[in-house]
Amino acid sequence: AMDLSSVLDLPEKLSSASGGKPIVIAFDEFQEVADISKEFPLEKIFRSCIQAHRNVRYVFLGSKTHLMKRMFGDATRPFYNSALPMPLKKPPMEASKDFIVTRFQNSGISIASEVADEILSVSENIPYYLQAIAALTFEKAAEGDRKEIRLADVEIAAQNFVGINSELYEERLSGLSDAKRAIIEALAKEPVDRFTDDYRMRHSLPVTSTLHTALSEMMDVGIVEKTDSVIRVSDPFFTRYILKSVDIV
Repeated sequence: AMDLSSVLDLPEKLSSASGGKPIVIAFDEFQEVADISKEFPLEKIFRSCIQAHRNVRYVFLGSKTHLMKRMFGDATRPFYNSALPMPLKKPPMEASKDFIVTRFQNSGISIASEVADEILSVSENIPYYLQAIAALTFEKAAEGDRKEIRLADVEIAAQNFVGINSELYEERLSGLSDAKRAIIEALAKEPVDRFTDDYRMRHSLPVTSTLHTALSEMMDVGIVEKTDSVIRVSDPFFTRYILKSVDIV
């Protein structure tokens, strides 16, 4: 049986055997390596092997941006400064819309332009959520043996998605301190570019120093993000769950 180092070195050996023909290898969800490395020095083994490779190029893909940033941006980590970061933006809205409409039509189900727009809006054009909401919307129509998607189907799909993930969301919420919970409830109701005194007063937020420490910690783990200068809850469906929970309380 080959050990891990031999497996990682195999592409370089294959390339050398073929006269140095270049090879590109892509690792998807590469941040999982960091999780395994808590028990086993996988990051270190990876780095020590591939840094000697000359004919192989590597692409490291990951959906958890905060973990990827740590892996490649922390000077104490094996992969520090070993790759060029290339943040991937959301796909163009028209391409996403065309994807939705085409997939429904290929299944013999029609979807009006405004309904496709609603799927894009609800999912915030985030590919994973877009596909999940479209799939749940499709299921709703299929259950009723309908050949057309209704606008109401999209909202039902969004509610179903929150329900499916409610235990995960509840666990995420219950793990937060009172200060963090107050901040995240405020951001769910009202994303903001900066925390003015007026905003703090309206949402009963803690003093500035506590607020910024809590905010920084939540941004570090990816619960909160800053996009286009606006601070918001990063997951649109976690946002829905928070607002629903606040309404219940």
